[in-house]
Amino acid sequence: MQLVMITLLTYPFRNYIKHKLCAAICVSVNSIARIIMQLLVIFAVIACAWSAPCVHDNHADLTEEHVINMVVAALDSNSDGVISEIDILSYFVVKFDHNGDLAIDESEFVKQWNQEFHDEIAFAQHVFHHLDAVENGQLDISDIDPLVKRADTSGDGVIQTIEFKTYLELIYDAC
Repeated sequence: MQLVMITLLTYPFRNYIKHKLCAAICVSVNSIARIIMQLLVIFAVIACAWSAPCVHDNHADLTEEHVINMVVAALDSNSDGVISEIDILSYFVVKFDHNGDLAIDESEFVKQWNQEFHDEIAFAQHVFHHLDAVENGQLDISDIDPLVKRADTSGDGVIQTIEFKTYLELIYDAC
């Protein structure tokens, strides 16, 4: 009889313990699920920020069209409607090559682009990476031929100013 009595007394106790244990596990699972959801939201925000490194933002309130026209005018200094390899080299080397090594690294480019055209740093970096056709971290003579091939949509080996404007618009649109 004592055995039956102990069993009867422990049965409600076992259920109580089982119920409390299940409740604790459920709370823990809910807490973990909530933490995981919060982490997923944080990761999503970081991923969005990381995948969209640039926004065309100009601290002088110049429009994209205005900046593109400024760049084209600077490159076509003789106003002949053609942007030659010499035009590209002379403009970028004279204006952007601050240390005189005949190559423009990203920091030189970003600094000068920001000063010259007033675009934000992230956007200047975006432009640099598009112009760095051989992806060696600098703009130099090796980037000229690939740049001409990208910008010369007519295939005649000459970059017309309208073609270069279109090329720059594509860079802006890719941002």
